Amino acid sequence: MFRILAAITAPAAPFAAFLACPLPYALASIRLFRSGSALAGWAGLRDIGRSKRLVVTDGDVFPAPTVAIRSIRVLEGVPPTKAISLAGSMICASGSGLAPVFLELMRRNGCTMQRVEDFSCHEGGGVEALIAGERIACGSAGFMHLMSVHLPRRLMNSI
Repeated sequence: MFRILAAITAPAAPFAAFLACPLPYALASIRLFRSGSALAGWAGLRDIGRSKRLVVTDGDVFPAPTVAIRSIRVLEGVPPTKAISLAGSMICASGSGLAPVFLELMRRNGCTMQRVEDFSCHEGGGVEALIAGERIACGSAGFMHLMSVHLPRRLMNSI
């Protein structure tokens, strides 16, 4: 009787092997994807258990309700709506945690999202891209200094 049962269930062994490896990976991947994470294949899943490191994103450090724009200063005769539209488009393209705040600012001021091309992140802490044929840079006063953008003296003290 036992041998007959073994012979009947033997064809199911490849099916069990199919479920034993990919199913746990798929379930873990789906669960991690919902939380904003990703795995680099089966090796990534295996290594995550032994890892003593943690990936931290802008959303972890600055949750959505804690980020706000207090004031805006447009420096060089650029219309405020254009400055908000360009900055908002750059921040949204970067995927920063500031994106929802800039989207709300753009909505309140009637600004439109611009097409961002040739986007790049710099080690100095800023971003740069081509928008409507203009080279646009967003970042701190220190980043602007690195990019040879001249700022008023009162802003240069914040470097």
